[in-house]
Amino acid sequence: MSFCLVLALLASGVPAYGQAKQAPAAGKKPSSAAAAAKKPAAAKKPAGKARSSKSSRGKKTIARPTAPSAERIRQVQTALAASGHYRQEPTGRLDAATAAALSSFQKANGLEPSGKLNAWTLRKLEQFGLPRSSRPAPAIQAQIPSK
Repeated sequence: MSFCLVLALLASGVPAYGQAKQAPAAGKKPSSAAAAAKKPAAAKKPAGKARSSKSSRGKKTIARPTAPSAERIRQVQTALAASGHYRQEPTGRLDAATAAALSSFQKANGLEPSGKLNAWTLRKLEQFGLPRSSRPAPAIQAQIPSK
């Protein structure tokens, strides 16, 4: 061992090579210095939002889709009505009646009847007058760390 390493170990209270730490006698509590050395210090959490210690530089992020606007839902309801699956006045709210109509439409068109809007359902609804969204579709990318 180098001299500096030995000094650092002795200063930190680590026994030297070959020396065993003595256990406290039965019924006695270890000294407060020894007890403090064994217990890890309580980690203080910063107030507010926790921050990651890892850098996000060079990582690709996943674009998360946003909820459709009331106008877009109204367009979907109109297209569902044109297909014969929605029998109410378009409200612009994604309510239980709209979810039921979506599920019925999806089942009739060979899609998974989830009752939720997805890309396949929107494509099928375009056949019934649903205009294409003015927003580009989000690009979904995996988070791949750069080397």
